[in-house]
Amino acid sequence: MPPGATKLPGAPSAGKGALKQAFSSPGDPDLVDDAAWWQAPGTAPAVLGWETAHLSHRFSHAGYGSGGNGNVFSWDDEFTLPAITGVLNSRELVVEAVEVGGKTDLRVDAQVTWIPTRPASEVVPSAARAVTFSELPNLNVHTAPPAPVTITDPAKVRALVALIDGLSLFPPGAYNCPAAFGDALVLTFRATAGGPALAVATAELSGCEGIDFSIGVKQQPQLGGPDDGSPVAAHAIKIAGLSWKLP
Repeated sequence: MPPGATKLPGAPSAGKGALKQAFSSPGDPDLVDDAAWWQAPGTAPAVLGWETAHLSHRFSHAGYGSGGNGNVFSWDDEFTLPAITGVLNSRELVVEAVEVGGKTDLRVDAQVTWIPTRPASEVVPSAARAVTFSELPNLNVHTAPPAPVTITDPAKVRALVALIDGLSLFPPGAYNCPAAFGDALVLTFRATAGGPALAVATAELSGCEGIDFSIGVKQQPQLGGPDDGSPVAAHAIKIAGLSWKLP
């Protein structure tokens, strides 16, 4: 905070209580929001400018804005830290300011969302010895998908099991996803090439590219992609040594 700033014990009443709630939130249920309130001398733009100039270089400036609601006018700045792979999927600092008689009241929110731990039971059964690859077609494409292929090579099967078992849960919350057209790569794990399904992983090829996963007939929580952000389907095709052309 700039020189002369004092920490407040709670949300001030200035601005019709505009600082009683965070200006923005990730919309994720797995959220820690640690808030603090301050009062600093000077105008809101000047105070926010001072903070931006003195904030640690580790932060990236993610956006800013201002707006009015009746007789209340506020300014805000948002900053981010990099996600921590497999643990924290967002780290944000949100600062909102309201001017009060030559001074500025501030609300500062440190918002962190975490990735829930995948249940230990949500894995491909150890009896899996074969994996059948099949493709669900894109609704906008009128060509037939390739015929299903079953992989029985032990090393490839182990690698495919490890691929699915190594995925994290799909982060909860609200997302703006591209259009989904129903296309997907389906991996069906079996004890034998012609046996019943032990587990099924359906990797969406459009939309948010989540992975639906079931064990037997029981649907499990949706999974997300690998930590490097690449599509699961591409990894699986490479492991299997198939020449399929995915969208």
